Amino acid sequence: MTTDSHASNPAHVIRPLIGFGSIRFGMTMADVAQILGEPRSRETVTHDDSTQTTYWKYDDPQLEIGFDDDLDDRLARIGVRDPRATLRGRTLIGTEQGLCLILIESDGIRISDGDEMDDLGLADFYCDDESLSFWFEEGELTLIDMFPRYDEAGEFPIWPGRGES
Repeated sequence: MTTDSHASNPAHVIRPLIGFGSIRFGMTMADVAQILGEPRSRETVTHDDSTQTTYWKYDDPQLEIGFDDDLDDRLARIGVRDPRATLRGRTLIGTEQGLCLILIESDGIRISDGDEMDDLGLADFYCDDESLSFWFEEGELTLIDMFPRYDEAGEFPIWPGRGES
């Protein structure tokens, strides 16, 4: 399902460490709602450390985004499931795992870690340099998780500047 899409729709471009389309890490809920509209669903999850993440799900584009309360409810996670999404000019959602990993690395994205959960039919491969996580279900890429850059201690996000693209 991979294609080289040199004329990628800007609304579906994955921009590692920055965002997806017009949405950017560090945006408020109001900022995102102004761009994408109201989400199909919302869910708040409380973590072991008592912090909370509010997840919004969209159907068009197919996204799951997360706002963390300990970061002033700013956008800190973008999960992309949309088959129209492009990363470095390629559509990857729906691609077979072996081919996808070859394509990712041929585009200069270095996989730093991976976890295959064969009993669940899942695999996750992570790129530290670009804060990307590639999730495979039954051998097919179904989700690209994106996160902002963090400081050296890994505690605070470094939100992208307005001029970054």
